Amino acid sequence: MTRPVAIVGAGPTGLMLACELGLQGIGAVVLERSPEQGRHSYAMGFHARTAELLDQRGLLDAFLPETPTWRGNHFALFPLDMDQLDGPQPFTVAAPQRRVEQVLDERARELGVPIRRGHEVVGLTQDTDSVRLRVRSGSEEYDLTASYVVACDGGRSTVSELAGISSGGTPPTVSTLVADVTGFDTERDLVSMGLHPRGQFAAIMTEPGVLRIMATEFGADPASDAPVTLESVIDCVRRVTGAEIKVSEPRALYRIDDATRLAESYRSGRVFVAGDAAHAHYPMGGQAMDTGIQDAVNLGWKLAAQVQGWAPPELLDTYESERRPAGQRVCDNTRAQLALMVPPERVGPLREVLTGLLELPDVHRHLLGLVTAVGTRYGRDGDHPLVGTRLVDGVVARAEGDTPLAHLTRSGRGLYLDLSGGTADTETAARWAHRVETHAAEPVGDAAADKILGVLVRPDGHIAHVSTAEDAPGVLETALARWFGQADHR
Repeated sequence: MTRPVAIVGAGPTGLMLACELGLQGIGAVVLERSPEQGRHSYAMGFHARTAELLDQRGLLDAFLPETPTWRGNHFALFPLDMDQLDGPQPFTVAAPQRRVEQVLDERARELGVPIRRGHEVVGLTQDTDSVRLRVRSGSEEYDLTASYVVACDGGRSTVSELAGISSGGTPPTVSTLVADVTGFDTERDLVSMGLHPRGQFAAIMTEPGVLRIMATEFGADPASDAPVTLESVIDCVRRVTGAEIKVSEPRALYRIDDATRLAESYRSGRVFVAGDAAHAHYPMGGQAMDTGIQDAVNLGWKLAAQVQGWAPPELLDTYESERRPAGQRVCDNTRAQLALMVPPERVGPLREVLTGLLELPDVHRHLLGLVTAVGTRYGRDGDHPLVGTRLVDGVVARAEGDTPLAHLTRSGRGLYLDLSGGTADTETAARWAHRVETHAAEPVGDAAADKILGVLVRPDGHIAHVSTAEDAPGVLETALARWFGQADHR
C-alpha cells in the first residue's frame, strides 16, 4: 500500500494542497492541531492570480457573484488601476480566510482527503524512503508513516523546525494593533485607509457586520508584548489620527509586526515547506494567503508525479527554484512598501517621485504584477518570452466556442493547445495523451503576431513550451519529456 502524503496544517495552503493531491488521485491526509476550524480571518481576500487558479479548478464559482470584489489595489497606499491588469479576473475577491478554508475543506473531502482536526505533530524522523511523524490527539499519541510531508503549519512551523529547515530574515521595525469589532457606528464612514505623520490607520469591512481596525504608530516599540485591548487600539488610533472612534464588541484583538522570514530551503529530504511556514512578512497588500495557495498549486502536481512514479528527474526540485524566488519577491515588495511610508517626514520626496513614475503604464503594470502575482514567470534565460507565464483567456489564446480556457485545466492534467489551425505537431503531443490533453484554440495578442503553432501548458496553468515553425525536430518531444515524463508507447 502506498504511504500517504501528510499535509500538516489546515489553513488555505494546506487545504489547497489537499485538493490538488486529491484531484490527482494521491492518498493524502491533513493533520491540523486545532480541534475545529478557526472563526477568525487573518486574510481578507485574494488577488487576481489566485482567482485564476481557483477558476482553473472550478472553485471560483463558490465565491462569485455573491462575494464582493474590489476593482482597486495599492502599493504602499498608492492607488493602482486594476483595469490595466490583463486577464479575466482584474479584481480582488473580498472573501475572508474563513470562507476560503470552508470552500477548500469541502472540496478536499469530496476528493477523498481526510482532515484530522485536533491532531498535532510532535515528532519527526525520516530516511530515504519515508517520513515518520509522531502525532498527538487528545491524551493519545500515535505514529504516522508518510511518503512525503508538507509543512503548512504557519509562521511558527513545528514541522520545519523538526526537519531542520532554517530561515533567514529581518527583525521587526514597526508593529500594528488590530481589532475586529462587531459594534461600530454604521452611519459614520469608517471604511478608510491612510498615512498620517505619526503612523498608518485603516478601517476595513472584512465581512458583513465585522469591521477591522488597524493602527500603526511609527516609533513605538515593535517588540512590545503588552496585551492588546480594545482601549489600547482606540488610544493608538487617537495618537495616530487625532480622531476618536467609537467601536465595541471585539471579536479578535492582536498585534502584527514587519519581521520578515524566508526559509533557507523549501525542502529537507522528504519534507517540504509551503505558505507561512516558508515565508513570513508584513501583511502589506494582503499577499500572504495568495502566495501560500500558489505554492500549493505549484507543488501539488509535481509531488503527485513523484508519488505516482512518472516524475522526470529534478521535477520536484523546480518547486524550490520557482517558488522560493516568488516568496523572496513578496518579502521584498512588502518591505519596500513599508520603506515608502516610514518615516513620513523623510520619505515624502520619494513618494512624490513614485507618484510621477506611476503615470508610466509599464511601471503601473509592473507593480500590479507584483502585488497580484500575475507577473510571476517561471521561465529561464533563453526561453521564449511566453514560457513560464500564466495561460489565461484573452492574453495568449481563446478556447474554441464558449468554453473558457480555465475549464480545460479542471482535470489537473497538462494541455497542448493547437493554435495553428491544424499544422502543429499534435501527433507528438498525442504520445503523452495519458497526461496531456490536446485542444484547438485561437491565438491572440503576441501569440497571434508571432504565428505560434502550439502551447504546452503545465497542470498549474503556466506555459511550459511554445511551438513555432522554426523549432528543430524533437524540441516539443524534449519539452513534453521534461515536464511529463516518458511517452506512452502503448
